[in-house]
Amino acid sequence: MPSSSPRWQRRLVAAAFLLGVAVLLLAFVGLFREGGYRVGLELSADGLRAFSTLIFQTAATLWLGQPQPPPTDLAFTWARILAVLFALSAGVGILLELYRPASDAALRTLFWWSRAVRPSRPPAVVIGLGSVGGPLARELRRKGRPVYAIEPEEGGARAAEARRAGALVLRGDGMDPGVRRRAALRHASEVFVATGDDERNVQIAAAVLGELEAPGARRRPGRGGGGGRGAAGSGPEAAVRATGGRRPCCYVHAADPTLASTLRGHELLRRRAGAMELRAFSIRDLAARDLFFSGTHGLLRSPASVPRTDEVFHLFLFGFGALGQTIALHLARFGHFASGLRPRLTVYGDFASPSGERARRAFLERYAAFCPDGLDLAGPAFLAARDAWVARPGRPSAADHRSPEVVSVRRDGRSFQVRPVEYVVNAEFRALPSALEAASFLGEVEARLGPPQGPRVRAALVVCIDDRPGLLPALRLQQALAHRLRDDPAGRSAEIAATVPIYFWLPVDEGVARLVAEQEAAPDASEREAARRFPLRPFGGAVGSYEAITQGRLRDQALGLRAVYGIVARRPGDGHLDFEDSNIDAVDHAEAVKLPALGIRFLRERELDAAEAVRRHVWPDPLLGSLCGAEAVAAQRALEAAVPKDPKSGKLVLEPQAFEALGPSLRQRLAVLDRVLVPESPKERAETPEERARRERLELAVAAALGQAIRILAAELAERGRDADLAARTEHARWMGERLVKGWRFGARREDGRRRETFVPWEDLADADRDYDRTQVPRRIVEHALEEEYAYVALPDSAPGPA
Repeated sequence: MPSSSPRWQRRLVAAAFLLGVAVLLLAFVGLFREGGYRVGLELSADGLRAFSTLIFQTAATLWLGQPQPPPTDLAFTWARILAVLFALSAGVGILLELYRPASDAALRTLFWWSRAVRPSRPPAVVIGLGSVGGPLARELRRKGRPVYAIEPEEGGARAAEARRAGALVLRGDGMDPGVRRRAALRHASEVFVATGDDERNVQIAAAVLGELEAPGARRRPGRGGGGGRGAAGSGPEAAVRATGGRRPCCYVHAADPTLASTLRGHELLRRRAGAMELRAFSIRDLAARDLFFSGTHGLLRSPASVPRTDEVFHLFLFGFGALGQTIALHLARFGHFASGLRPRLTVYGDFASPSGERARRAFLERYAAFCPDGLDLAGPAFLAARDAWVARPGRPSAADHRSPEVVSVRRDGRSFQVRPVEYVVNAEFRALPSALEAASFLGEVEARLGPPQGPRVRAALVVCIDDRPGLLPALRLQQALAHRLRDDPAGRSAEIAATVPIYFWLPVDEGVARLVAEQEAAPDASEREAARRFPLRPFGGAVGSYEAITQGRLRDQALGLRAVYGIVARRPGDGHLDFEDSNIDAVDHAEAVKLPALGIRFLRERELDAAEAVRRHVWPDPLLGSLCGAEAVAAQRALEAAVPKDPKSGKLVLEPQAFEALGPSLRQRLAVLDRVLVPESPKERAETPEERARRERLELAVAAALGQAIRILAAELAERGRDADLAARTEHARWMGERLVKGWRFGARREDGRRRETFVPWEDLADADRDYDRTQVPRRIVEHALEEEYAYVALPDSAPGPA
């Protein structure tokens, strides 16, 4: 049985052993030099006797000072010094191994020292060491972060694994204030609440937030090695300032993705989140996101599943449990491509049973704008509904989402006739057969993979039956479809995309993933054909990682994108809570779909110079070169060194005339990066006419500079035969899909009522609303340039985007 000792403690024992060996060697050398034991090197009886005497006298002289005075040789002097260290390390090591409180006290001291000397690595607290918290605690320790873990079952296997990784495991309940106090909660930059009970997680999160809001949570400066909120370099906020200026954050796990979504958008806990931000997450939600975005095989990244301009995307979903429903909602959020067509979905679930039918109806009632009622995607009547984003009547049961086909609206001083979009996905629900190899069932799938009418289908199949790991059902489905198409006398395989990947839910992506990769390279011809036409793709293997839960750099990029959207709209970014996740989705979707569709690739200049093959296939000048070149960067740095900055936001404080006097490239760069402070209209007092005029003039100047950058990008893409509005149209469809399934609907703008008059096809949008979507691509290009990755556009014969 492996030891449960922390890694640092095992290293202490190993160091003691090495010190003991070094002590004996150095003492041996010291005696050898001063004791006249030269005969010990001779291979004789006297030599061997003298050699053995030297060994015994080394130990006796070292530990007892007998039978002769210790030698004065330098080697023996070092031996005595190391002997003291050996005795200390061995004694401490034995004490820590035998007495657990001493080991915890030593680890706590190490964490305190780390917090004092390395504020860039503030501690984290993990409450619950289950399937989510356990791997997370071990990963944080590998990153060098101090980790306090709270677990009721201290002697369990998961607690032992976390302890071996170097986490300080505290036995107790996360609801106990005393246990939280021992976990240094007030100094933590991140708290992860991940017990097995959703309701308990919410209770613990509320207790954590309440404790940090209490007056005693604000520690006075100079105490406890950390001080308080008012001291530089102390307390949770100071520790986090060293890592980027973010507030401490409490991440709450909800196994139910619907509950996680509700918590993210609910004000109940956020009202208490003053000292610490609250974010909810779900493993199923992260698994669905992994399905769409992971590596090169994600649904939005794989060439096998990304449709071209003349194709429609069709997702087949086997299983409609919690994970299946989450994937269906992610399709509404992300399943939007360069073709501009509404995605299709066929769900196979247990709808023949009363419980399965109730689950289906509850889902459709909750997400009333998900799909129309009673579609049959293989029937001839489906062509009347069409795939385009046009107004169609919703289900009769969702009367509040129904509206006339044409509505008059007034925007920007003009009247428009628009067609409200009322639903997101063309979805149908069918009963899951008892055997996936059934001929009738395979015929249904085949009819939807290669319909005789309508656009060509680019499809993918996802297996998550009963939310269980789906390798075996995926294998059966792969073989059945391969044999069906190979033996079909009608030759329907010619109408079906060459590759239809089969994704299956695999929470632990290790050995099985390697087996899948080996199957794709199988020597048997039939196996190779099945793997080529219907490759298996596991997903959900790394959903519990720190990067997946916190979403890392995506949040910073989303904040920048939101600010630029606010410039275009001439108001701060939308304050509704849904918009936080929306901007993260927009960043990810741009990288996975919109930029590749335009043929844009990001390369470092040295990579381009080193690869002549790459140079032949990309346009050699960076897009928006005037904003990304060395001159623009130097001009921005010089300006930021000379101009005062707002202490709260870090933006440049410029008068309107000073901003207008800058060069056009610098103005555009500052606008794209949102580096100029545009003051908001004061709410606590009346604004003077001079203040209002100054603010409005600066708003207009910054917005005009951003508009110039957008036009430059459109012109550069047009020179290379690309449609700059392609990304904007796709972003508008993504935005609509994301909002509509969350209960937003067409109507006059209201934050509290979740209404927008922009839930219309791209063709019906006003110019100002179109510019809102056009800002995304230049922002992403310049953000990449900040990290010395420059945008190049692939030439038409090598572009991965539309044909």
